Amino acid sequence: MNKEARTLLPSDSKPKADEMLAFLDTLDQNGQRSLLDFFQGAKFMQNLMLAAQPPDTRPSA
Repeated sequence: MNKEARTLLPSDSKPKADEMLAFLDTLDQNGQRSLLDFFQGAKFMQNLMLAAQPPDTRPSA
């Protein structure tokens, strides 16, 4: 597995991040790619849903 890390879905603790990396190491390359595609799709949909909300209902940053 490539050890380069980009945060798509942030983890709130190091143990959770370590557990996720251990899980990723159990996947073959196709499984890793599928999971990455899923996460990217989820992030895209989250951004799309936020953009579709009227300005007065968007969460403040």
